[in-house]
Amino acid sequence: MKDQENSRESLLEELAAAKERIRELEASEIERKEAEKALLASEAQYRELVEKANSIILRRDPYGHITFLNEYAQRFFGYEKDEILGRHVVGTIVPERDSYGRNLKEKIEEHSRHPERYTTTENENMRRSGERVWIAWTNSAIRDEDGRVVEILCVGNDITEEKRLEEQLFQSQKREAIGRLAGGVVHDFNNLLTIVTGYSEIMLMRIDQESPLCHMANQIKTAGERAANLTQQLHSLSGRQVLQPKAIDVNSIVASMEKILQRLVGDSIELVSALEEGLGTVMADPSRMEQIILNLVLNAQEAMSEGGILTIRTRNVEIAEGDPALNPDLEPGPYVMLQVSDTGGGKHEKVRVRMFEPLDSARLKEDGAGRGLSVVFGIVKHCGGTIQADRDSGVGTSYRVFLPRVQEPPSPIRPSVTWMESVEGEETVLLAEDDDTLRMLLKEVLEQKGYTVLEACDGWEALKICRRQERPIHLMVTDIVMPGMSGYELAERAVSLAPEMKVLYMSGYAERAVPDRCVLAPDAIVIEKPFSPSFLLRKVREMLRS
Repeated sequence: MKDQENSRESLLEELAAAKERIRELEASEIERKEAEKALLASEAQYRELVEKANSIILRRDPYGHITFLNEYAQRFFGYEKDEILGRHVVGTIVPERDSYGRNLKEKIEEHSRHPERYTTTENENMRRSGERVWIAWTNSAIRDEDGRVVEILCVGNDITEEKRLEEQLFQSQKREAIGRLAGGVVHDFNNLLTIVTGYSEIMLMRIDQESPLCHMANQIKTAGERAANLTQQLHSLSGRQVLQPKAIDVNSIVASMEKILQRLVGDSIELVSALEEGLGTVMADPSRMEQIILNLVLNAQEAMSEGGILTIRTRNVEIAEGDPALNPDLEPGPYVMLQVSDTGGGKHEKVRVRMFEPLDSARLKEDGAGRGLSVVFGIVKHCGGTIQADRDSGVGTSYRVFLPRVQEPPSPIRPSVTWMESVEGEETVLLAEDDDTLRMLLKEVLEQKGYTVLEACDGWEALKICRRQERPIHLMVTDIVMPGMSGYELAERAVSLAPEMKVLYMSGYAERAVPDRCVLAPDAIVIEKPFSPSFLLRKVREMLRS
């Protein structure tokens, strides 16, 4: 009986234990289901976050094949999911080669071999349309239990606009550096060129035209003039130019140049002017505006070797905040737009990006072609404007110059002395020039035409001459850049001593003495070195007769 009771108690205990075990299993199953449910919810939430994220999210295998692409990435690159899954990134969303010519397939393989080296990268990518874009990537390696890389998770953001602004800043800094280099040498070099061209012109006037020496002197003069053309390019790059801005009518300048421009481009190119009536005025140096037009036209001619249509267009424009024409160089407001368009083949994208770079070796030719665009850029910047290049698919290129519009009426243009008028005179001229050889040349040129010349090697000596001179000094010809005292300071002090004296400036644009965007009074006259003796005499006569 006792054994039966023990057996019964044992069975009851086993039954209770079994029931407890059942309850534990039921609780565990509930927990498992709850965990599974939570996992599914977490996965759904994660997938929704990934799909709806405003960032590019993709995964690729170690060989570069795309295994996942979120909705934003599909819209950004222009592909449906079933079109792109399984495709290699190179040739799909990555170009075969970047702008530097590097093989990007090799770069992708390098990323897969050493993912720890490339956790953050900036790469040039490609939309379905072929448009190049820059993306900043954050990359994470996904590994299996053995530590092998099975996938790369890549999260990216479009930084194309930031790269564009960065490139603009880089180009601006590069121009500034080249400008400083140019400005540091052009002054002394132009003094030398003025001496070369000056004495060669004097020799040509004195040598018999049949003499063999005449040909040699002509060659020297021609070489000097070609060198002067080169320094003219450096002037515009130096950023230390002497400007004589006036309120000008761009239409009048275009109209005055039409005949010479048509002769320059030839009969195979049709020159069309579309000038807006009532065009506003801009504040600019008239000679610089002519240089802008000339260089843009010559550049267009170069793009139309087989002929075409070259259109010069002007228009009043209002640039508002957010306007596509607005870039970091411009403020919203009223502008005058000068547009020069051609129907040539346009420029390759790599060339177009670099077209405004100063002294781009890809565009420098022996005859000087290609330098004009960087010169135009420099002049436009000095006028407070900007220039943009737009290529229409396969039908040519348009250059648009934007210059701030002003309310002032156009300034009258001073009449100049013609080549037929006499350049002789009897007046007294004070010549201030620190270069001894150049001063000697200019003194000889002026004295040969009857002028009385008082020479000074610097500003201080010129002031001494003004103080002790008993006879009136009719004109002072002074270099802008001189040691100790600039031509500006000299003119201010000297005119107070001799109020009737007029001033003619000479400039070689040296960076060390000419401040940024140096601006003279609208009625001041500056002659740029190098210049010829005949040009100097015309300007002297022009000053004295006015």
